[in-house]
Amino acid sequence: MIVVSCENDLSKKPVLVKEVQLDKSEITLILIGDTEKLTATVLPENATNKKVAWTSDDENVAVVDSLGTVTAKGQGQCKVTVTTDDFGYTASCQVTVPEQPPVVIDVTGVTLEQTELMLNIGETRQLSAVVEPENATNKNVTWSTLDYKIATVDKNGVVKANAQGETLVCVTTVSGAIKECCKIVVSAPVTGVSFRMGEVEIISGEMQKLMATVFPLDALNRNVTWSSANPEIAEIDDQGVVTAKTPGLTRITVTTVQNEKKAGCYVKVLPAPPYSEFVKTYGSKFVLKGKEIVFKGAGQWPGAGWTSSTYQKLASIGFNSVRLYINASNSTLENPGNVFPDFSTIDNQISMARENNMTVILNVHHSPGSGGRISDRNFFIYPEYQLRLATFWKTVAERYKDEPTVVGYDLINEPTVRLDPGATSNYDCNGTPYLKYFENYKNIIQSVVNAIREVDNTHIIFTERLWIDPGSNCYNCWWFGINDQRDCWQNYDGKFNFPDITDPAGNYSYTYHCYEPNTYCHQTLSSPPGTAMYPSSKIARHNEGPNGVPPWRYSKEYLDYAYTIPMAYIREVKNVPVYIGELGIHEGNYQYGGTQYVQDLYDLLLNCYKLSSSFHPYNIGEFHPNMNANHEFALRKAFGTN
Repeated sequence: MIVVSCENDLSKKPVLVKEVQLDKSEITLILIGDTEKLTATVLPENATNKKVAWTSDDENVAVVDSLGTVTAKGQGQCKVTVTTDDFGYTASCQVTVPEQPPVVIDVTGVTLEQTELMLNIGETRQLSAVVEPENATNKNVTWSTLDYKIATVDKNGVVKANAQGETLVCVTTVSGAIKECCKIVVSAPVTGVSFRMGEVEIISGEMQKLMATVFPLDALNRNVTWSSANPEIAEIDDQGVVTAKTPGLTRITVTTVQNEKKAGCYVKVLPAPPYSEFVKTYGSKFVLKGKEIVFKGAGQWPGAGWTSSTYQKLASIGFNSVRLYINASNSTLENPGNVFPDFSTIDNQISMARENNMTVILNVHHSPGSGGRISDRNFFIYPEYQLRLATFWKTVAERYKDEPTVVGYDLINEPTVRLDPGATSNYDCNGTPYLKYFENYKNIIQSVVNAIREVDNTHIIFTERLWIDPGSNCYNCWWFGINDQRDCWQNYDGKFNFPDITDPAGNYSYTYHCYEPNTYCHQTLSSPPGTAMYPSSKIARHNEGPNGVPPWRYSKEYLDYAYTIPMAYIREVKNVPVYIGELGIHEGNYQYGGTQYVQDLYDLLLNCYKLSSSFHPYNIGEFHPNMNANHEFALRKAFGTN
């Protein structure tokens, strides 16, 4: 018997889906990118096939994945639907993505198109700010000034210059408070520019820097441009450095950046000089062995203890010359019964200079009849003293006529006429008795020139200007400001300064001394510490200024003026070289900017004018045999040997 049962087949009958439900009928996704999960329930719970599918009717608004996770994509509404695999039952959820808040892009920086602005008083200028990044959400800025008295700025960045000085105008972002500032320099407008020289001689192949002074002296925008009318003769770079290329004459023009004021200076390019083992004059130049030489001298007494090591040190610093002083009181100049100068000492100094490739300029430092002091009336009154000077120099020239280490003969140091007894003021440069003494001085110098040229036509003769001392009861009053050291030398044509001489060798130079600013470099400061700092706003002693425009302050422009007052006459009218026999600075004033002073001065002397000079501090004892450390440091910087 076989028994058959169908119980197992009945138990496998599928449970059919009748419905699907969602846990949420609507959702809101606040921001794009937000998500929310929907849960679908297939009924009955024991339904055999619970598979479902998910869809969105607008995927630009929201999308849904296979697990029911909804992700917002864009503003709007859509419907997310779940559908059963069996029979296609559905359930839906309304999805809302509201309007989105604006995207905030933070400011990362702000820049100004100009970081420094030079304005004249009363001038206005627009500043422009660039906020970064370019698509920053909030690009608004505010403007402010550090000192409204100097410059103001409005809400649009328009700056107005009110008074001379410097301040900052700043822009600040409203978002993030990021700041950038522009330096505002307010100046009196430039009114002019000028040269100290109308013509400059430069040897072919040489270079020389030109110095132009911008007016007014307190103008802050001193920028200039340069041009040459004929660059084939001489070209000039943007720093004012001229390169002489071929003999000829051309005009150099300087133009101020502000207001385009112009001035001109002629450059005369000379052919290379002839070769000589002796230093010679060549137009307004000193030349040696076919090249220009500029003397960087040091003044000294032969018996001051200078040794070979002293000369070695001077040469290492950059000195190439010594102005060697001879004291009249120790020679037949002062007393015919005295032994003639100790030539053995002078010979020894010349020998040490030669060994260190240095030259020597011999100088009578105190005139006959002065009693060992600066020249005075006795020398100009008594022919006996004048004859002694001529005889002395003839003897010296006879001894050194064949010595190339000796440059030449500086005839008399600071020839000074004292006022006649009873006189109460300085002489009038245009009348007697000054002209009487000046004419006498010319005759004395000519007699000395004649005496030297009887035995020596090789060496250079140096002739100094005539000075005035304001009274027999006030020895050297000019040091203290009673006489201002100028005594008629302000005359541009120089006719009351430097005596016209006839030199058959055509080999002479004019010399003068300059200690400016007097209260700064020639003696210790009498003012409170720091008030005469160089450079500074302190008014210089010669404060008349050019063209009646006061005042000169302690500045490089003032040095340019003070040290070159007679230069145009000497070089352009007489066409001979200039030699500044004395200049210097007191060691106590280095703490007040002395090193900068020395640098500025020698930049003018060596680079701008190629002026020969001799360093002679107020207290010559500072200088030798063991030089003051401040002198050495400043001079090495100026000479480029530091």
